[in-house]
Amino acid sequence: MTIKGGTLALTYSDSAGYGDIAFAPRAHATIYLAGGAAPTNTISGLDALERFDLQGFDGSATATIANDLLIVTEGGLTKTLHLDPSVDYSDYFLRVTSDGNGGAFVDNFTLLADSRFEFTDLSNGAPGVTVDAVRGNYKPIDFFDQTHEWFSNGGVGVFAPTAAVSTAFAGSQVAYISQGHSLSQFDTVAQIPEASGFTEYQFSFDVGGRLDAGPASGYLYIWIVVGSYTATMQVDAADIAVGGATHLSLTSSNFVAAGYYGDVQVNISNASNKQLLVERRCADDQSRRCRRVALLDTASTDR
Repeated sequence: MTIKGGTLALTYSDSAGYGDIAFAPRAHATIYLAGGAAPTNTISGLDALERFDLQGFDGSATATIANDLLIVTEGGLTKTLHLDPSVDYSDYFLRVTSDGNGGAFVDNFTLLADSRFEFTDLSNGAPGVTVDAVRGNYKPIDFFDQTHEWFSNGGVGVFAPTAAVSTAFAGSQVAYISQGHSLSQFDTVAQIPEASGFTEYQFSFDVGGRLDAGPASGYLYIWIVVGSYTATMQVDAADIAVGGATHLSLTSSNFVAAGYYGDVQVNISNASNKQLLVERRCADDQSRRCRRVALLDTASTDR
C-alpha cells in the first residue's frame, strides 16, 4: 500500500492488511493510529514531510528509533512501529508534539543546521513554484514556513539550480538567501541541556555564489543563540566559491558549563551584495542524503 497524500487512518492493527505501507516521495501524508492499533506492517518512506498521529499520547512522549523500530513511550504506554530495515536511521531527529485532539504527532524534524532542502516539491506545476528551465525552478519561503518552522525576513527560498547557476549544486536543492536577508530557526528539538547530556551545538553547511551573478563582496554571518549566549561567525563573501561550494562550520562553546539553557536558535544572514546558495553535502558521497550531527557532547561526526 502506497500513501500519496492525506491521512491513512488505522483503527485496528490489521486495518491496512499485512503488506508493507509506503509513503510516496514528498507525500505530505499522515498515518493515524487509534489507541488500540498496533500494526506490524513494515513502513517505508518516512521523511520530513510525513508523520504519525498516535492517539493516547501527548507532546510529552518520547520517540526513538532502534533496530528499525520506531518506539514511542509516555509513562507506562508504549507504541512500536516497524520501519524499513534498508534505511540508515542514525541521522533522524524525531520530534513529538501534541496534535491538539488527544494524540501526538511524531515526525522527522528538518533542522536548518543540517541544511537539507530537498523535501520541498519544486516540480513543474507544484504550488508556488516558478518554473525556469534555464536557471532552475524555485519557490520562496514564507516569513514563517510552518512545515519546517523556518523564519525569514523575505528574499529567501528553495531552489533547484542548473549547471548554468552552480556546477557544485546542480542536481540538488538548496536554499537561496538574497542580499540583505536571513533565514533562521528555533531548534526546539535541541533544547539545552538534553537528557542525553548534549552540551554544545554545531551549525555546518556549504555555501556558494551564483555563476550568473559573479563574485560577491560584503559578509555572511552565522549565529548560534541560547539564552543570552551567542556564537558568531563572519565570512568574507569574497572567499565564497562562485559556482562552487565553500564548507563552513560553527561550533558553540559548552552551554551548560557556562550556565546557558533553553532552545537553540540558528541563523544565516547574507550581508553581501549578491544572492548566496546554501546546502549541506556528504564529504564521502555527495549523491546520498546526509546530516551533520548538530548536538554534541565531545565531538562532531560527518555521516
